[in-house]
This record gives sequence, structure tokens and C-alpha cells, in this order.
Amino acid sequence: MEFFYCRIMTVMLMVLIVCVFAGKAYAAPGVFAYIDPGTGSFILQLLIGAVCGGLFAVKLFWNKISSFLKRLLPSGRKNGNSGK
Repeated sequence: MEFFYCRIMTVMLMVLIVCVFAGKAYAAPGVFAYIDPGTGSFILQLLIGAVCGGLFAVKLFWNKISSFLKRLLPSGRKNGNSGK
């Protein structure tokens, strides 16, 4: 029970922090800024890393994903016949 309470408090704190930073970003009146090449490169690296991490996670859990989809989607076979 204590773990569950701690987990909920952690999630609530993270949501609060995100809301505060989002509110600060939209509260700025008129900011004249640009994305320099270093920032653009960093954002590109983050996107590539996120895609690679996602693909690795899919590879790692592929058996669980495929078994879940097989249970979710009906197969075309009836009584073990393959349609021959």
C-alpha cells in the first residue's frame, strides 16, 4: 500500500512540475528567439534516440506484443483448419 501511495504522489508531483513549466512558457509576452544549429542538432539527436529506443523496446517485447495481438484479433481459422 505504501508503494502505491508513493507512486501516486510521484506522478502528481511530475504533473504539477510540467504544468508550472508549461504555464511559464505561455506566460512570456513576446519572446524573440531562434533555434541555433546546436539546439537544432540536439533536438534531432533526441528524436533519433527516442525512435531507436522505441524500436528497441518493441524488439525486446515483441513476443508479448504479438501474443497480445493474436488474442485481440480473431484469426481466420476455424477448428484448426488452414482453409485447404
